Amino acid sequence: MKSDTVTDLDGIEDALYTLREAVQRHHEGRLAAIEAAIGGGHALNELRRRAAHGDWARWVADVGLTERTAHRWRQLADTGLSAQEVIDQGGMREVLRAARPTRHADELVGLAQSLGRLEVVQAAEANAAVLLAALRRHIEDGRRSLDELQARFAQGERSPELQRELRQFVSAFKRRHKRMVKEYAAQASAL
Repeated sequence: MKSDTVTDLDGIEDALYTLREAVQRHHEGRLAAIEAAIGGGHALNELRRRAAHGDWARWVADVGLTERTAHRWRQLADTGLSAQEVIDQGGMREVLRAARPTRHADELVGLAQSLGRLEVVQAAEANAAVLLAALRRHIEDGRRSLDELQARFAQGERSPELQRELRQFVSAFKRRHKRMVKEYAAQASAL
């Protein structure tokens, strides 16, 4: 029985050694992946500065990236952090979440105050808040309308009128949503 225990301990030591190696390879791989993303982000930023209209999306697709990944890599490069600092701060997702534009609003308010235009910024913020509230109401109203149409469909109604109503609802909702988002973006950019 004692020999089994010794053998088990030897197996545990071997397993721990293997696990340590795997963790080290994972860490090195993660570090290398983040370093590659940061380097790629710098290259993408340079390409973006030089891209003619319409070239950017094609270039991103040609190298096998999605536009979302390209955007995230560019944001990561813009943080100025090293790969190890990114890991220390919880990884790429956490770093990008922390780098969201919320801190820029405070900088803009400070700049507006220094320029004596705080009232303009506050008015733009108020307008943006009103538009955002309207956009939220629009989405909630759309959700209720869609729920009603879906309930009719679930009850077995398959009339051409219901199909027409669904198409009209989707079309009208998309148009209004797009318009409201543009208005909100214009107000938010005024900040």
